[in-house]
Order: sequence, then C-alpha cells, then structure tokens
Amino acid sequence: MADKLIRVNNENAVMASQITRIERGCYGDVFVWADGVKHTLLPGYGEACYQAETRIINEINAALSGD
Repeated sequence: MADKLIRVNNENAVMASQITRIERGCYGDVFVWADGVKHTLLPGYGEACYQAETRIINEINAALSGD
C-alpha cells in the first residue's frame, strides 16, 4: 500500500492512511478527520463543496492505491 501526504489547507497536510472520515458541514465546509483531529478542507478557486469533497476523496484513493 502506498501512502502520500494530502494537502488539506494552507497549514496542514496529513497522511492519506490516517484519514478516517470526510464530513460536509451545513454551510459549505468540508472537514477531513485525521488522527482524531478535524481539519477544514480548503477548496480550490471556484470549487463548490461537493466538488471539493469529490476531489479529496479521489486524492485519498489515488494515494492509497499507489497512483
């Protein structure tokens, strides 16, 4: 199993294998849980919360599959 750092926001990057949950908040926020810590995902420019959620899930899956 490959493992890579995933950039969550400007201050945080976490190992893909440490991410336990992705959560979409009420007001368009996307949260990434890693090692029991809740991080707020920084969406890309013009990226909606659903697109950001899909992007981070795809990044995690690619990092864990070794792509």
